Amino acid sequence: MPILDRMGLPTPDWRAIDRDAKEAQRFGRLGQKRRTVVRQSGEMDRILALPRRAPVALTSLRAQALVEIMTARLGRRRAAPCSCVSRWGYCIDRLLPMQAWALFEMPLAGGLFGRVGTGSGKTLLNILAPVVMRPRLAVLFVPPGLTEQLWVEYQRVAEHFVVPSIMFQDGSGRGRLVEGAPPLHVVPYSILQMPSRTTLLRDLEPDLILADEAHKLRNVSSARGSRFLDHMERRPQTNVGVWSGTLAAKSIRDFAHLLAFSLGDGSPLPQHPSTVLEWAEAVDPSPVGDSGPPGALSALMASGEDAREAVRRRISETLGVVETRAAACDASIRISERVAPKMPQVVADAINKFRYGDAASGVSAWTRPDGEEMTNALDVARVVQQLACGFYYRWIFPRGESPALVDEWKAACKAWNRELRQKLQQPTPHLDSPFLCAAAASRFYRGRDERGRTLAAAPSCEACEGGGRVACGCDGGSSWSARVADGGTSFSALRGLREEVYIDVGGSDRETCLQCRGEGDLICPECGGSGGGVYLGALPTWAAETWPAWRAIKDAVQHETEPVWIDDYLARDAASWVLADRGVLFYEHDAFGRRVAELAGLPLHGGGPGAEAKILAERGNRSVIASIHAHGTGRDGLQRIFQKMLLQIPPSSADKIEQVIARLHRIGQLEDTVEALFYRHVPELRDAIDKSVRYAKFVQGISGNLQKILAADCDFIDEV
Repeated sequence: MPILDRMGLPTPDWRAIDRDAKEAQRFGRLGQKRRTVVRQSGEMDRILALPRRAPVALTSLRAQALVEIMTARLGRRRAAPCSCVSRWGYCIDRLLPMQAWALFEMPLAGGLFGRVGTGSGKTLLNILAPVVMRPRLAVLFVPPGLTEQLWVEYQRVAEHFVVPSIMFQDGSGRGRLVEGAPPLHVVPYSILQMPSRTTLLRDLEPDLILADEAHKLRNVSSARGSRFLDHMERRPQTNVGVWSGTLAAKSIRDFAHLLAFSLGDGSPLPQHPSTVLEWAEAVDPSPVGDSGPPGALSALMASGEDAREAVRRRISETLGVVETRAAACDASIRISERVAPKMPQVVADAINKFRYGDAASGVSAWTRPDGEEMTNALDVARVVQQLACGFYYRWIFPRGESPALVDEWKAACKAWNRELRQKLQQPTPHLDSPFLCAAAASRFYRGRDERGRTLAAAPSCEACEGGGRVACGCDGGSSWSARVADGGTSFSALRGLREEVYIDVGGSDRETCLQCRGEGDLICPECGGSGGGVYLGALPTWAAETWPAWRAIKDAVQHETEPVWIDDYLARDAASWVLADRGVLFYEHDAFGRRVAELAGLPLHGGGPGAEAKILAERGNRSVIASIHAHGTGRDGLQRIFQKMLLQIPPSSADKIEQVIARLHRIGQLEDTVEALFYRHVPELRDAIDKSVRYAKFVQGISGNLQKILAADCDFIDEV
């Protein structure tokens, strides 16, 4: 980043923020008091020097003027009336104030950081941002469940606005070429994180990246976050636009890097992670209730402000920061407790035995009914929540492996996962996901013992002579040799292992050779292509210490997860609700959702291919039983037919609770009140709600965005 170069500071290592568990103690999450003082720095000087502008009030004359200006600038004239209402039920021929504001400021700031409430119209930003930015090539990241909705919305918007060319990188074949328009590649987050797409951004080399639901890029240690970060480190000149209603969850660390990439030197937060950590201690929430001393942050504080309020104001008054503070829906929100039936004694006994153990039978605390012992408080809370619903999950071993073998397998798995996590803290291409790291370790130990010593001369492919060059059976590729690099597999045998080999090199069966375009045959397992090109040079190896032990035993044990029901009393209660009160049941656990669906005689809406189309095909004449993981974020349309929801397990984070309530409380809701019901019959369920409320107060304080759970009419939330 230019300002850091001029200051002589090193390139920011955003992964360092998440690297060490000691940070949990620094931030007070383990009950430690904060002592770090925010120091004066060149970063603070830069931030103090940034110009300020008042945010646009979305009901003001200024906002209406922007609507008129940007609608005229981006709209297209029609020769005949549109058929939008007859085709889709409504017409998009005018921008909303938030959309106009964002599209006006984005080219001025060179990017956009949108703290935009859920249900506020972010989809149109996805479509029109490339039009105002005019990139050579744009990439848009979206949740996988939104591609169908985006395609439909694109066609609606194209009726009245200038739109980019669009291509979907999801295998659907959807797309439209618009002459003279910038190309927009839509990449679902699920595709971005696939092992075979480790070089996707390197292959496309976009000069504009847009991220809808950008909170999915908070974790820079994940495969998708790491690949985005890798691109920005290589191409810092890339323009970036990010928007989400839940950019902040627990800390300013959640979004500081997104601000840095979106606004560059215009970011109102530090661009260097070490300084971000200092600021976080002064403004982040703490379980012990104290805050770190503001130190140099005092320079941002007006009379009567604390450090958090000052940082929030500094962010909101920055060019390129767009935010919606008011709810995007006029309906009120009512949150109530769904009083659970009396807990059966067998369920209460199981919970107490798990919590406290049973001296008479020699069972220690935190031991699940199947004998598996939990090792941390998060796992304990999760198991209690399951038991409170009348069941628990256990591992089963259908092949009947011995307990000793299972214990050995668990130990090797734990050791491998520990080393793998450490490796992924510094990801590189072809080494940025668990799958690719395992492939690299396998390549290293091919022909070596567990200590890495060569057992014999390493075989090499005669076509590439061990150099990893293109070896393809097409006429224009390298000639075929009798043996390949895996130690003597014949060409004919390799043909039968085509799928396995492609997975090994991280490519796909259409991305093999620049000359044959995938029509020839892959020959050398050390060669391969991705993104339509050929990887020239050997794939990386990794001398993982724990891989030999894990490789030796990983396939010796096969386990499955199955639910064990103690009593389905809560599922029966949920079934009675979905039959009596037309609404949406959001379930956390598949076992619970399936049981309710069986009892109620209703279909189950889980994830997988076609999940979006199936749930949006519902007409509102019956309740819907939906996975919170598949349908609790991004889904638009349910608000037009439902106003009530019941949650099996309340989310414990502010962003997840905001997202799930927003499935019904959003633009298009026809009723005056949205109702959300929670089960709260054990402390672990009450604690989950309390945590979401505490973090929602932080999010509202640091962003100014009204949080739905805080705006709701609810008696028990006032106690938090």
